[in-house]
Amino acid sequence: MAEKEKKTPKRVQRIIDAVRGGQKLCRSIAQNRLGTSEDLFFLHPSGRKVGNVSAWEATRLLRPACDGLFGSDFSQTWGAGE
Repeated sequence: MAEKEKKTPKRVQRIIDAVRGGQKLCRSIAQNRLGTSEDLFFLHPSGRKVGNVSAWEATRLLRPACDGLFGSDFSQTWGAGE
């Protein structure tokens, strides 16, 4: 019996659709009130905020720009695959 194919959640699919439409998924790191850092995701150039859980899931399905200091694992932007 074949395993069921995992379905992409709608929130993640919306991010992927936006990126395919010309947006870039961007990650920023900010310090919160407790003094610890947290990831913030948004779409560029629209500036629309994206939830962290959905954004991290979307990064697995998008192409990293490899613009971080330490390679693709630390990318700051993701785009649609070629």
